[in-house]
Amino acid sequence: MPPGDAGAAAEPDADATIAIPTPGRKRDEIPAAPAAGSAALAADIGALGGLNPLIAAANPILAVVPQIRHALRHPDPDGLRASLRQRIDVFEHEARAAGLGDEAVAQASYALCALLDESAACTPWGAGWAKSGLLAERHGDSAGGEKFFLLLETMAAQPAANLSLLEFLYACLALGFEGHYRDASDGRQALAEKRTRLLGLIRQQQAPHDGELSGHWRGVAAPARRPAGGLGLWAAGSGAALLLAAVYAGYSVTLGSLSDPVTREIAQLRLPESAAPGSGPAAGAATPRISEQLAEEIARGEVAVTDAAGISTIVIRSDRFFASGSARLEAEVEPVLLRIAQALDRVPGTILVTGHTDDVPIRTARFPSNWELSTERAASVVKLVAGKLSDASRLRAEGVADSAPVAPNDSAANRARNRRVVIILRSGS
Repeated sequence: MPPGDAGAAAEPDADATIAIPTPGRKRDEIPAAPAAGSAALAADIGALGGLNPLIAAANPILAVVPQIRHALRHPDPDGLRASLRQRIDVFEHEARAAGLGDEAVAQASYALCALLDESAACTPWGAGWAKSGLLAERHGDSAGGEKFFLLLETMAAQPAANLSLLEFLYACLALGFEGHYRDASDGRQALAEKRTRLLGLIRQQQAPHDGELSGHWRGVAAPARRPAGGLGLWAAGSGAALLLAAVYAGYSVTLGSLSDPVTREIAQLRLPESAAPGSGPAAGAATPRISEQLAEEIARGEVAVTDAAGISTIVIRSDRFFASGSARLEAEVEPVLLRIAQALDRVPGTILVTGHTDDVPIRTARFPSNWELSTERAASVVKLVAGKLSDASRLRAEGVADSAPVAPNDSAANRARNRRVVIILRSGS
């Protein structure tokens, strides 16, 4: 049964997400099953899993989460869903075989499904995932973003009795689960505080024993021994995992800075759009009148629109739509995007959404470089627009960082012009 009565759900902090780096657009697909590159992460999580039966059973699934979350494309989302469904069956079987009760297994399964659904739904190719997600299929629920955290609060009331599940929920948060905090104005800070409190609560259950292990220890010529039991090992494993996360974040940022010049050169090698076979407007294609449908938005300076034969270009200035260093759309601009979506839905053709940045580098765990930031901004626009299109498969998201400026990055005004999202409608394709 879904842990609805016990509670469960909420949202993650992006900057603390543990993720496999995908600089530029070099790696934009993931296989339906875990790639060989996930073996290292699986081993890291497995170090803790050996002491936590829930994490041990879910280790193969948890290791795939970063790949899902950061993939720009996937060749077979339905096949991925089927593969994850089978893995969850195995997880539940192994967790029960390890001696965990049905209620604890159901609660962990609920949290795991919520993590997987959110990881897929936030990608450009996962816009329709929530309609047939794992959580709805297996637990008859679609409110994982809130109930995850209700479950967390319920388990935290008796931490000693629920330590394994609390550790499991913390692993989900460390892998990027955000839940309802994802769209909250102060969600990032609130989620970081909740994660910190949870970690402190877990550590309190690891208090070392102050008494002597033996009343006759003095004078015994024997080598020092490690304290018996798994508590010390678990603490060591937790410390190692946190250290690995810190090392990874450092390497990710360094990799982003080193890969930027190479990725920029690769991006500039692309053929011009007019040279790509079949990319131009069809002969005699009519000019789509997107500008007429968005006349009010253009007059208010919210967007700029250019209509030509078979193609319309909509330019959105990023500064009003996104906070600095963020890929989360500001709530007040969503009506503008919804009107754009309605206009696009009236004209057939393919739609490319491209994210652009200025040349000021960004170095965070969430965004090791401007390539990740521009890609996620484009994906955020795609996700919102897709909900208003009768055919969401028309959409495609792409991030190009600062490789295609419209003005030199030599002033604050010009940098602001370069920070933009461009929507290109090709009505002849």
